[in-house]
Amino acid sequence: MITEYNTEQEGQIDFFNNYGIDYTNDNSILIENTDGVYNGNILEFKLNISNRNEVLLQAIKYLSRLRIKGYSVPATIILIELNEKKAYIYKSIDYIEYIQKVYVGAASKNNKNFSDNDPYKILNYSDMNKSNELKHILKDKKEREKKYIPIDIDENCVLGWAERYYRENPKAKKSDFIGDYEGKVEVLGEIREPKCFKHLINPYKEKTNQKFKYLLDCLNDRLSKKDLGAFYTPMEYAKKAVELVKKAVNNIPEGNEYIILDRCAGTGNLESALIGNKDKWGKELISNCVVSTYEYYEYKVLNERLGDQVKEIIPPTEADIEYSDGKIFNADAMSEDFLRNPILLKYIENPKCSIILFENPPYDDTSSIRAIYNEKGEKHKTRNKESFIFKQMKKNKDKFRNSNISTVRDFANRFIWSGFEYYLRKRGDSYILFSPVKYFKTLGIFDNASERFNEGFLFNRKYFHASPSSIGCILWNFEPKNKKKEYLLKVYDINKNNELEYLKDQVIKETNTTLSSSNDKYKGTILGNIACDSKGREILNKKIETEVYLDDEIIGYFCPVSASFDIGRLPYFNGRGNYITKSNYQKICCLFAAKMYPFSDWYEKDSIFITYDKGDCFLEEKELIKLWDKIFKEIQKTKNYNSNFSYGIYQIVEELNTYDEIKIKGKKRKKYHYNKLNGDLEALNRKLKEYYEKNIIQDLFKYELLK
Repeated sequence: MITEYNTEQEGQIDFFNNYGIDYTNDNSILIENTDGVYNGNILEFKLNISNRNEVLLQAIKYLSRLRIKGYSVPATIILIELNEKKAYIYKSIDYIEYIQKVYVGAASKNNKNFSDNDPYKILNYSDMNKSNELKHILKDKKEREKKYIPIDIDENCVLGWAERYYRENPKAKKSDFIGDYEGKVEVLGEIREPKCFKHLINPYKEKTNQKFKYLLDCLNDRLSKKDLGAFYTPMEYAKKAVELVKKAVNNIPEGNEYIILDRCAGTGNLESALIGNKDKWGKELISNCVVSTYEYYEYKVLNERLGDQVKEIIPPTEADIEYSDGKIFNADAMSEDFLRNPILLKYIENPKCSIILFENPPYDDTSSIRAIYNEKGEKHKTRNKESFIFKQMKKNKDKFRNSNISTVRDFANRFIWSGFEYYLRKRGDSYILFSPVKYFKTLGIFDNASERFNEGFLFNRKYFHASPSSIGCILWNFEPKNKKKEYLLKVYDINKNNELEYLKDQVIKETNTTLSSSNDKYKGTILGNIACDSKGREILNKKIETEVYLDDEIIGYFCPVSASFDIGRLPYFNGRGNYITKSNYQKICCLFAAKMYPFSDWYEKDSIFITYDKGDCFLEEKELIKLWDKIFKEIQKTKNYNSNFSYGIYQIVEELNTYDEIKIKGKKRKKYHYNKLNGDLEALNRKLKEYYEKNIIQDLFKYELLK
């Protein structure tokens, strides 16, 4: 009697138990979303099979995935029709052409048009003899060269096999796998002369290893090798960000579909955090992802890790790649072609599709010319700043709050601006963004930031392979939410147990006037030819990039360096900073004190900025000094004035503010000889009293100098 199963899992477990396949203790069986890999056989279970070729292609896709990830490729494909108790046996080698292709998306989808030969054997295992034959196929103690088929090493699978090689040979060097033809001793390497992988891979026959040139960063030896995918966003922070993704999905209007778009996915760390997380409709978030990356080696890793789980990869296959010098030009998110990509357009132009950007943009100032080597080893130059997005953002930079050309040159700013400009178009669209907070706190590179803010976190950048400081992870909406110009972010760090730990709430306030915008550009008259470094040492081997002045008005030079400032006598050689003059020294002193603020912890760095938002902090003092200057001019007009004296208030009152005593209605009155001088002195006395009461008396009591 044939058992009728209601679920594949139920039948699969029975099958494993019946044939002694210990899937609970053997971790090598249920791998890479397959139904089982066992003793050189790949198994694919279905309750019923109406189209064998469709199921066969699904199994072939799994074999392709195993090849890419560096697993031995089973020699036998077995399709199991559970409710009919039939096993369809295929030889993998007959389908090697298909196994060595790359497939994007779920293995079970888009398989209907596949057509090929019948299986070489069909076993009805309800029959005892046929069941025994199937058992022999499953349990056969054949040699490795018969259990698995050899595959070709190419740019699609080299990373996976390299990872396996270094894992199985922990003392191996990079050259042991990839070869070395530049040293004194020529090393063929495992890929050209397989030893560990004999009968598993075919010897690589190409003239050079040029195809692998830009993948070598992923092929480091045991001392410097990075784990695949462990390049950028820390997983603990990526998982926390998923909360914001779910919130964004929950805000999607009823009846809309959605995509989660990452134009700079790298190796897919952000997206991998979505695996296992479902939306409000019960669908896996990862299955709605559209991902892309500009670096070729990252694309290969991304495709290996997530190619069978995401909705789309741009470009979708190796054949679609426009490749040069380690870059994929039709994956350049800063290009106009990317915006016009038909894969993206079908979602962007669909009014019933919500766009959720989920990105950790690269933090790179590309203002300088970057040298790149072509495939022939020739050096040529390229300017990223000539991109379409650069030109468009440059046209709009005057709309930003505190912007100049440097704002546009910053790569992260271009990603952020283009995200808001081209992808957030309607209610339900949103942006979950990892980035230092400068883009909205100071620069204001998109409109109505405070109205778009929804929720966010502050994370520690030290886990992004940077120095300890803050980086925001914020959910921005398309539609207005509030109108505050301050943002409450929850601060999270990673503790010693590698767990996410909440520390506090941190308020981020917008700034309007930056330190640099408050600078006084001094133009002197007396030119010099000596400039210094930040420590005051004369520059001898660098070009002086600014005019050097030596006027008597100049007191020193105020030079910003890294996280602090230095004060020197002569100007900094590249012109950064300010001359300290007799007219601006008060302001410089204030700013110097502000810059010396001792940040209590990492979350204050890159979240607390020096500003000039309230203008001059010495306004009261300057009014007093201005009044004193008027008094000094007036005393020079008096009869008793002596230019050899340095006058103070008491001496001025006693010696220069002269008067005659007269009687008015019987009372003595003073008739001052210099009415304006006397009036200014009275005004100064009154203002000093007010200043004393406002700014000094309270501190005298506070510190118990008065009690």
